[in-house]
Amino acid sequence: MKSSINIVESNLVEMSFEGDLQFNNADAHSIQTVIVAEKNKYGVLNSKFNNTRNYCIEETNMLFYQDTQFSASLPDSLFSMHFLLHGLNEFSYRDKSIAIPGGYNNIGIVDVEENWHSKYKSNEYCKSFAINIPKVSFKKLAHQYPNHLETLYYLYEKGETHFLNKHYQKTTKEMMNVIAQIRNADVLGNSKDIYIEAKVLELLALQLQHGKYEISYGNPNQCNNIDDFEKIHEAKRLLLSDLCRTPTIPELSRFVGINECKLKYGFKELYKQTVFQCLFDHKMELACKLLLDTDKTIFEIALECGYADTSHLTKAFKRKFGIAPRDYRNRH
Repeated sequence: MKSSINIVESNLVEMSFEGDLQFNNADAHSIQTVIVAEKNKYGVLNSKFNNTRNYCIEETNMLFYQDTQFSASLPDSLFSMHFLLHGLNEFSYRDKSIAIPGGYNNIGIVDVEENWHSKYKSNEYCKSFAINIPKVSFKKLAHQYPNHLETLYYLYEKGETHFLNKHYQKTTKEMMNVIAQIRNADVLGNSKDIYIEAKVLELLALQLQHGKYEISYGNPNQCNNIDDFEKIHEAKRLLLSDLCRTPTIPELSRFVGINECKLKYGFKELYKQTVFQCLFDHKMELACKLLLDTDKTIFEIALECGYADTSHLTKAFKRKFGIAPRDYRNRH
C-alpha cells in the first residue's frame, strides 16, 4: 500500500522544535520553509513571500517523497490569482476538488471559513505562483472597475467560494511574461512596489479577458514557460549592461542557457524588435541623452555608446535620425 502523510499548518512550529522541520523567518518579506524530517523523509517545501501595500505574492517550490496533503486555514478571506507553473496540484474544500495541471491557472474567491487541503503526488516537482488580494484592496479594485469585478465582490461579501472559468484556464505566454517581470522586479530598487502593483493589474486583466480566444503554441521556438521568459529578460539585461563589450548572439545564448533560435524568436516576440535593433535603439537613446544633458565631446559620447570613433557614431546617428550628432546638439 502506498504511504502518505498529512502536514497541518498548525503543527509547523511544533515540528520545527522537534527537529522535524527547519523554519527560517529572518526576513519579514521572505519566508523559507524546508521540510527535512528523518533524513529528508518528507521532501522539500520552499516558499517566498513578497508583500506590497495591496498584494501578497507567494512563490512556492515543492517536492515530496510520499503522497502528501498540506492542510491549512486562512487568516482572511482572499481574492486569489493562482498559477501552477509545473507539476500537478489538487485543491479540495467541502465536497469539491480542483485538479490544476502545470501551465494552467485559476482565479477566484477563497472563503476564510473553508478548511483547505492541497494534495501532491510523490516525487512530482511542483512550482506555483500566487497573488492574494485581501478584502480592503479587493473592495478598492471593485469600486475602480465595477464592470469587471462588482459581481465577484458581491459573491465575496456573501462569503462564497467561487472560481471563474470552470476552475482553471490555460496560462498564456503573455501571462508568463508578466509573472517573469514581477519575479525580477527587485532590480528596480525603490520603485519595485509601484512596478509590481501595475503588473498585478496587468496580470488580472489578462486572466479576466482570457477565454475569448486561444493562442497557438505550435512554434517550437516560442517562449512557452516561465523559465524561457526569464532567460529572455536576462539576455536583454546582459546585452545592454556593457556597451563597450556587447556579447554576440551565440554568447548570449550560452550565458542564459537557451538555444539561438529560441533566443532570437523569443526576443522579437517579447520586445517587438530583434536583438540588434534593441541594442541599436538603446545606443541612440543614450547618445541623445548625453548630447543634451552633458558637455561631453562627440568622441567621448561615441566611446560611451560603444563606438570606436566619431565617424561610426555619426553614421549610425544619421541613419536613425537623419542628422549628425553635433547638429542635433546645436538645434536643441
